[in-house]
Amino acid sequence: MLINGKAVRIRLFGVDAPEKGQPFGEKSRQYTADLCFGKTVRMEKKDKDQYGRIVAEIYLPDGTSLNHRLVAAGFAWHYTQFSKNPDLARAQQKARAERKGLWAEPQPMAPWNWRKQHRRTSQFHAQL
Repeated sequence: MLINGKAVRIRLFGVDAPEKGQPFGEKSRQYTADLCFGKTVRMEKKDKDQYGRIVAEIYLPDGTSLNHRLVAAGFAWHYTQFSKNPDLARAQQKARAERKGLWAEPQPMAPWNWRKQHRRTSQFHAQL
């Protein structure tokens, strides 16, 4: 996100999207870009993460939440470790029932599990 002409990394509150290299990672990134690239959006800061990044909800020009739209389209998980938002929970349940996006996969893997698995694999290969 550009804030006063400066690029700033924003972590989306309450959602976790597939990683680069993970199934649906590129589709999720493209969906996000299609919704907000080059547009003026509104950011509602919620917190800062352990790396100092702003954690926020992003509102698109039409007033809808990017965070919610990603979950509803099946391009992100509701990150229940950090959010108890019932709207996100319902959006994920509906996307899953309709097999939208990543929910079309037979066994979609949550990004937090994918990261953990790939950290272990990287550590194992580094020891060889």
